[in-house]
Amino acid sequence: MTEASAAVTSDTTTGQTSAVAGAYAVSTPHAAASEAAVDVLAKGGNAVDAAVAAAAVCVVVQPFSSSLAGVGWATVHDAATGLTEVLECCGTVPLGLDPAALPVDDTGMCDVAELERTRRLLLAGLTPALAIGWAELVARKGTWPVDRVLTYAIELAAEGCTVSPLLGAMLSKFVDRLERWPSSRSVFFRDGKPLAAGDLLVQSDLADTLTRLSDNGPDEFRTGTTAEAVARFYTDNGGVVGADDLRGQCPQWHPALTTSYRGWEIHAAPGPLGDVSFASGLNVLEQWPPFRSPDDPEYVHVSVESAKLVARERARYIGDRTPPETVAWLLDESHTESLRSQISDRAKPIAADLSAGDTITLCVVDAAGNAVNLMQTVGGIFGTGAVVPGTGMLTNTSASFSYPRNCGFNDIRPGGKLEQNPCLPVVFDADGKVRLVVGSPGGKTRVETVRQMLVNVLDFGMTLDDAVNAPRFLRGSDGRSVLFEAATPPSDRLVAALRSRGHEVVMSDDTFGTGQAVEVDPVSGLRRGGADRRLESVALAGSVPDRDGDLLRSE
Repeated sequence: MTEASAAVTSDTTTGQTSAVAGAYAVSTPHAAASEAAVDVLAKGGNAVDAAVAAAAVCVVVQPFSSSLAGVGWATVHDAATGLTEVLECCGTVPLGLDPAALPVDDTGMCDVAELERTRRLLLAGLTPALAIGWAELVARKGTWPVDRVLTYAIELAAEGCTVSPLLGAMLSKFVDRLERWPSSRSVFFRDGKPLAAGDLLVQSDLADTLTRLSDNGPDEFRTGTTAEAVARFYTDNGGVVGADDLRGQCPQWHPALTTSYRGWEIHAAPGPLGDVSFASGLNVLEQWPPFRSPDDPEYVHVSVESAKLVARERARYIGDRTPPETVAWLLDESHTESLRSQISDRAKPIAADLSAGDTITLCVVDAAGNAVNLMQTVGGIFGTGAVVPGTGMLTNTSASFSYPRNCGFNDIRPGGKLEQNPCLPVVFDADGKVRLVVGSPGGKTRVETVRQMLVNVLDFGMTLDDAVNAPRFLRGSDGRSVLFEAATPPSDRLVAALRSRGHEVVMSDDTFGTGQAVEVDPVSGLRRGGADRRLESVALAGSVPDRDGDLLRSE
């Protein structure tokens, strides 16, 4: 039995969807990813090693949400130095892209539906950068070599994984996006039909690509065999990602954006990124005394109204060309007070885009106190639907949430970057110790879903399990409605109170994000993982020997 397939023994690890505790804890979107992460930690790897191992497994078992040919970010806290940094591996707009070739919708954003209808979806991609980012994370912050970290994903791709009900449903729903590409049918179809839940998904080409990354390092994705295959595929199929784009990809480290909320210090991705809106929204919410509960009408009203305001400002001011002084102004106390003054007892119709992409997030805190909050995405579900032949990698549509016609700061410029939305906070107590790591997929909805989970813990004192799985709400993109998940509808009292303030209350069949979280108990120091039951997330925790050689048992 290899290291990757070895079962984690029950005397060192406990696991369920949430509410598990130990010396280290992880929360990821899939059981196999969580199992890989805790196995890394049990064998002496650190939080970065575990996070990258889990991220690579996610590419194998949830290809609808992330891909080696995608993009990503990570907030990383180093307990030894006390430093929190953010790694950006989000890719660039291809040099050969003519923004005029992209259709726009009524809001001025890239019209992805039209690109798909006309079979030009490859134009909506950023240059792949995720795999290069993994290599950078491990090289700078990890303790294991990258080949050992990737062993779990390589073995799972080569030997096959069972198609989960969620993956089966996604393959069925997005069959049209995949079946037009022979290279995609060869991976995800059997006998002319998409794989179904319970089938075995074998991805030999993906295993080989991961192996080349292990053997050759990040240059495999810049100038190696994989890069050559990517550039050739785009050229042959009307895309514009080229050899120069791939050669120029270089992950960048940034100091974390630092803000606070009711005495807690929060580190997140710096501007110009959507985390500025996340921080701004918290600043506004903090202007009110702590609310009574998650279904307090005042809390829901203020949360929705503040979300409208920061979403409008994000569209106006945040993008690759946003100057630092604009970011500082958006977070300034006087500006926060200006936003707060715009919130009255009545709802205001402020429309702003609410587009969602398909991503994964995962959280890890190890026994030493190192923490990682990682997000990676392929853009829309299954990205373009196109697998690069010989690589097993789905191409991304991560340029789709932007403006092709020089509209605001987030316009599409060849060779430039695009403002996106990592929303990867790490929360610290007054002593500078990690208290909470929380994340969720969900495109531009992430600012609201992550904030709600964070407030559930910090304001309402909810257990991590309850905080992650509590009902959620979103501002409607029309600026008038408040959306609730139909599976967990609000009380009649809350609905009536919101309507009395001018909100339209709408029940949605969608789920809003799927949270991952790890917290550190301020008294015992135990790490507790929480995972969202909306999809197939799993939290696991484990123990390590103490200095006397005795095993620290999980809760």
